[in-house]
Amino acid sequence: GIDRYWFWRIDYELWRQCRRDPEEFARMYLGGKEFTPQQERAVLDFRFRRNVSIEHLHPQSKGDKDWGYREDALARMHRLGNLALMSVEANSAQSDDEIETKFGRVNAWIRTGRLESLKLLVMFKLSSGQQDGWTVNLAEKHRDQVLGLLKDKAGF
Repeated sequence: GIDRYWFWRIDYELWRQCRRDPEEFARMYLGGKEFTPQQERAVLDFRFRRNVSIEHLHPQSKGDKDWGYREDALARMHRLGNLALMSVEANSAQSDDEIETKFGRVNAWIRTGRLESLKLLVMFKLSSGQQDGWTVNLAEKHRDQVLGLLKDKAGF
């Protein structure tokens, strides 16, 4: 139920903030973790696309003790903090893959200059690129960060 415009705006504001001050960006949005040179290049060279498919980082069909099961898990997984926008093709490739596999694709996108989502890259960095690192608490913290960004920059 989230308008795709806000995902595009989040990617734009993240891109703009990172270009302006990468160190401040790392402090504010990456928990102090800096981009590798290759990741920073991927951000600076990011090409905005008309991506329209909303992807869940934590797969919708995979409940666990952190995310919960059934309705509890779905409610948490459908929040802004666990979602990113990407192309239909990329989302189809993701399917119900594990987070680890999705993060492998993020690395491939960085290497090939085809990064699909800056928001997804931030999620990757926040969790240290580790499947177990992506928790409900981290997703909620990320949601609060991007909502704050939208309120500050876009009058959301």
